[in-house]
Amino acid sequence: HSGEARFLDAALRGARWLTQGVGVDGLWPANDYQAKATPSYYTHVAWPMLEVWKECGDERMREAAKRFLAAVLRRRRENGVFVGWGFGEGKPAFTHTIAYTIRGFQESARILDAWAEYGAPTRLALDELIRKTELSGGRLPGCFDDDWNASGRYVCLTGNAQLAICMLILESYEEDLRITNAAAKLVDFVCKKQARYLPVAAVKGGIAGSSPVWGRYMTMRFPNWAAKYHSDALLVLIKRIEQSMEHE
Repeated sequence: HSGEARFLDAALRGARWLTQGVGVDGLWPANDYQAKATPSYYTHVAWPMLEVWKECGDERMREAAKRFLAAVLRRRRENGVFVGWGFGEGKPAFTHTIAYTIRGFQESARILDAWAEYGAPTRLALDELIRKTELSGGRLPGCFDDDWNASGRYVCLTGNAQLAICMLILESYEEDLRITNAAAKLVDFVCKKQARYLPVAAVKGGIAGSSPVWGRYMTMRFPNWAAKYHSDALLVLIKRIEQSMEHE
């Protein structure tokens, strides 16, 4: 937006460092948050690597990102789950990291103009999440195992907002207001839980990690990224609703 080269230079250095860390198998063997096993939600890392490639044309970044995306695609099960898309290996995944995995594929598909290769494979997971959203009225369980069984009786509010965005991205490729409706239900639930009346100024307008606030995701905390994704989801949803009204 600014046109200042220093920002692109910094992004370039970061993307080059990431590129150097990708092995021939497409995985990051070290120097990352989960050093023992590369989690599937690092598709959310491949996305900005490709954004930098798009600006600078360094083919090594593109190839490294594609190697990782291919490695995660090999992890997809018949039920749409991507093994390893949670924080802990073999443990249930928060909707937060599930959405990271899906969004990483979707945005990579957009940059590479390859929806069939990278975006479409997320459809099974999104179909299951859309169905569960409709059945729960937007009160989507915050954590799922690899067989889509809910783990815990709480909602990951960040994941709700993120998945709403993922659903709306899907809907942009195949117009279906039923998908928009599911996204709206997820956002509506988060809106109801927004901290609007708490006496503590620091969290006014914030979004808790979980609902109830003592749930397992960011327990008793109001992470800044929850408010960020909530705002993002609202903006995308508002734009989609306005487009729908224009067509009437």
